[in-house]
Amino acid sequence: MAIGFPPSYEESTEFRVPERDLLRAIQDALDDLRWSFYRDGRWRFVATIPFQFFVTPGEKISIDVEERGLVVVRSETSNPLQWIDWGRNRSNVRQFFAALEDMLDEQHRRRKRRMENIDE
Repeated sequence: MAIGFPPSYEESTEFRVPERDLLRAIQDALDDLRWSFYRDGRWRFVATIPFQFFVTPGEKISIDVEERGLVVVRSETSNPLQWIDWGRNRSNVRQFFAALEDMLDEQHRRRKRRMENIDE
């Protein structure tokens, strides 16, 4: 549970895949989560989770791709007056990383199937 004005949570993970595959997987993960997003340059995505009554005051999620495939994800509550997030921001970050890993696994399976078809 984060406490602060506004509360936030940040986590990073390194992925050893080509940059092109990583950027595509990030976009696919955001689509899969149904989070609206835009690109803020080549290496940054910004997503928003809208306000939902009794569920979330809304959050802003930034995803930065740094050197060597390091992905830094930060979730921050949209309401600047809220000071407790009840674990919502950490949940957003972990949910995103789970979706990203699923997309990278799917890319790997597709690539493997294509290679098997070429060998036949």
